[in-house]
Amino acid sequence: MKKLGSHKVMIFCIFFLFVFLVMLGGIFLYFQRLERLEAEKLLDIQSHYSSYVSLRENASFYEWQEGSYQKIGKSSSIVSFPLSNMVIECADQEYFLIEGSSYYVYYKDVMPTFSYLPKTIPHYYVPFNEQIEQEFLAFYQDGQKKFELTSSFSLPILYQDDQYYYVSYFQDIYGVLKEGITLKSQEEKSVAADYVSVFHFANLKKECQSVSCMNSQILKEFLNVFAEEKVYSIDSSVYLAWLKQEIRLKPGAVLLLTDRENELAIMEAKNYQFQMIADFSFSFIDSNESMKIEGNRQKMNRYVLNERVTKDEVKKMIAGEKVALKQDPIVSTRGLPSMDAKATSIAVLNYHFFYDAERNERCNESNCLDIRKFREQLSYLKQHHYKTLTMEEYRAWMYREIELPARSVLITIDDGAMGTGKHNGNKLIPILEEFDMHATLFLISGWWAMENYESDHLDIESHTYDMHKEGVCRGVSRGAQMLCSTKDQVLEDLRKSVELLGSKTAFCFPFYAYNDLTIELLKDIGFQLAFIGGSQKSNQNHSKYKIPRYPIHKSITMEQFQNMIH
Repeated sequence: MKKLGSHKVMIFCIFFLFVFLVMLGGIFLYFQRLERLEAEKLLDIQSHYSSYVSLRENASFYEWQEGSYQKIGKSSSIVSFPLSNMVIECADQEYFLIEGSSYYVYYKDVMPTFSYLPKTIPHYYVPFNEQIEQEFLAFYQDGQKKFELTSSFSLPILYQDDQYYYVSYFQDIYGVLKEGITLKSQEEKSVAADYVSVFHFANLKKECQSVSCMNSQILKEFLNVFAEEKVYSIDSSVYLAWLKQEIRLKPGAVLLLTDRENELAIMEAKNYQFQMIADFSFSFIDSNESMKIEGNRQKMNRYVLNERVTKDEVKKMIAGEKVALKQDPIVSTRGLPSMDAKATSIAVLNYHFFYDAERNERCNESNCLDIRKFREQLSYLKQHHYKTLTMEEYRAWMYREIELPARSVLITIDDGAMGTGKHNGNKLIPILEEFDMHATLFLISGWWAMENYESDHLDIESHTYDMHKEGVCRGVSRGAQMLCSTKDQVLEDLRKSVELLGSKTAFCFPFYAYNDLTIELLKDIGFQLAFIGGSQKSNQNHSKYKIPRYPIHKSITMEQFQNMIH
């Protein structure tokens, strides 16, 4: 019996040991599984973390309140932002802190993003002196609601437009709808520019042949002054936003303008880290005053820079001071020639574009002319009995075939653009007919049809068929296409023009640019006269293929006009 009892005890002990070992193994496997699951979760959490993450649509924002994470907002679409730097070492780090805030996101709601580029604003923007004070805000980007939060907001306004105030949040720029927003004035006021100096680089040319143009050396001198005065340039979109008071700027902003796409000016400005804007679409007044933020946007002030402006005057312009306008120098103070005198020299006047400012027409080129000035000039010619020559009359005089009265003038117009034809404003011909005066149009015949300019008061001569293009050639005046084209190309162009116009009496060099070859080709075709620039009266001793003309600019005064023709 003792042996049987002892055997039962041994069996029981073995069974108990077996059960214990099974349980122990189970517990070990359980905790091993928990450890594995925790490791897997840790890896999963770590895979969702990054310096920048994207939060999925309709996900929640959380804030730690009273010992737990409380929802305080949600996303309306996918939104990206930076996370606070953290080392994830355990599986209970399920919430990620958004950098620079007290808000958290749940790890399963985000994924790393490596292509996110937060929006920034230029360093020269100045925040407004009001800030948003609100308990709830919805944040927008590109017109789409990104997220909304309930919190106590106090946000400076970086800039604005008609619909939004723009603020910095989550290290990015977001719009907040203006409607229903409470603003509070800031105690510390920021200083912003109340004016911008707008500079127009007038008549800028690589090679100057007259007193009314600026060469590259003068351009560099002006840009050096800008650099020394530590100004910064803005583009047209920034300038317009400033005028609309959508942004505020640090003092020292300038807007630099040229007449047209000018490679010389634009590249030289880039060398100084400045922007040069061409073909600006707004109308400016050459008032030599700064543009105030409260000024008239329909008639905006600008300074005119030319070769007669000094460095000290440029500094005054940068400072926003009014600088007295400088007119083109008066060539002479000759009086009117007598009525019976014969011409020994004749002024050739060179116009380009015509516009009517009273009808709110605009022309930003310096060689535009308001029709009121044109009428005033023709009225002076008529009042003092000047003969406005046909091109044939002028040719015959240059070849000494006829005599002309000393009170003679040749009016020329280049191109055929704004205001010169019946299709583009029709200013020129009606005025010539009204005053019964004559002029010659040098037409780019491949660009506009001759029929647009038909009038008994207007001769039409060649300004090339399709070679009125600059910036095409390297190392030649204005990069004029005609100067680097082959002989055959130039001859073909000239023949096309002659065929269309039916005349080869006179030719006008595009951009006043010529060389020996182009002159010889004109002679080969049979042209008898060719015109350039020069700002002096022509006489019979001048080369018949380098006849000087007076360029007429919008700033011209009657005194200057009189001294050209007398």
